[in-house]
Amino acid sequence: MPKKHKRITKHPKVTKAVLAKARKDAEVEDAYFQSAEGQAELKKWKQESEEKRMHGGKREGSGAKSIHGVKKVTLSLRITPQVKEFLSEYESASEFVDLAIRRTAAFKSSKGGKSKAKKLQKKS
Repeated sequence: MPKKHKRITKHPKVTKAVLAKARKDAEVEDAYFQSAEGQAELKKWKQESEEKRMHGGKREGSGAKSIHGVKKVTLSLRITPQVKEFLSEYESASEFVDLAIRRTAAFKSSKGGKSKAKKLQKKS
């Protein structure tokens, strides 16, 4: 059976005087942080803590840049097992397909036009 915790007001070391002092200290602290000086300190503290927490999450300019200057979109295709096996030999099947299409005459004559030559590497 779990142990029941005593309420802080019923704890033997917490007297009315201790509670009154804690309440008074809290009121003084609240009053300080409502003052102009306290607001400035609080703002400075928040800025410092935000600077320390700059890890992960979205930030302007973060993340890998697109090779072709355009964000990629997801597309699902149905392929034969032989094509799947062939694509699995490359580090990035999507890069292989993208570059293969970009190198075709049909793509070059369309709006997309310019092909950036890139050597694809097979998996080790």
